[in-house]
Order: sequence, then structure tokens, then C-alpha cells
Amino acid sequence: MTERYVPTLTALLGEMDITKQAFHNTWANKPGFPTKTAKGWPVVACLEYVRDHKARKAQDMGAGSDKARASLRKIELQCEELEAKIAVIKRESIPIEEHNAEIEQVARIMLAGLDQFVQEVAAHTKDAELLVIAEKVRDRMKAQLEGML
Repeated sequence: MTERYVPTLTALLGEMDITKQAFHNTWANKPGFPTKTAKGWPVVACLEYVRDHKARKAQDMGAGSDKARASLRKIELQCEELEAKIAVIKRESIPIEEHNAEIEQVARIMLAGLDQFVQEVAAHTKDAELLVIAEKVRDRMKAQLEGML
């Protein structure tokens, strides 16, 4: 398991997206809630604790009235949100912005290499027909890569 630690309670509250009052009223005194260690507050353990507690609460609620179903759905959505946060911290998932930035970087590198590819074909083969094919490949790939930027 990948754990990330934050040094202060304020940082933990930011990760958990709750207020200090909500933390002390709801989580701080619950049995089994992770405590601060020498490394700091264990973010993943705290989020997993909250997720598991909410999931148990949702199970105990069952589906009764409309109000109970609405509360249950809200808790389920909160659990899904916590799962997403945990996945990002554990690097099982990355934010879409980070993914897109990586894709753009790869596309730029490939675009730079395409012109070099054609130059190398021209310099090493002296074959006009092969050069035309290389230019066509370059142009098709450029069109596809530029669509990614």
C-alpha cells in the first residue's frame, strides 16, 4: 500500500475536505481512526477509514423511505469520491489533466522526430521514391499528432 503523510492537521483536513470542527465532532474520537505518527498524518489510512465507516453506515441504513434512500445515495457518492481520492494518492489513477499533459509531451516529441526521420531517409538512401513515401508517412502522422494537441 502506498501511504502519503501530511505534517499538520490542517493539511489532513484539506485532503479530507472537511472542517476542523467536523473532524473533531465526527472522526477524531472514533475508535480505530488513524492517529498522527512520527511521519505525520497517514492520508490514505484516514480516507480509507472514513470510506469504510460510511460504507458500513450505508449498509446498516438499508433502503427504506425516500429520505433514507436519498441519504444512502449521498453516502454512496461520498464513498465513490473517497475511492477516487485514494486511487490518485496510490497512483492507481491519475488526474485527467496530468494524463493529457503527458500525451501532449509525447506528441510534441514525436512531431520533432518526424522531420528528422525524413531528413535521415534523404541523407542515407538517396532514393527519391523512398523519400516520397517517408514524407507521406510523416504528413499522415503529423496530422494525427497535431489533432492530439
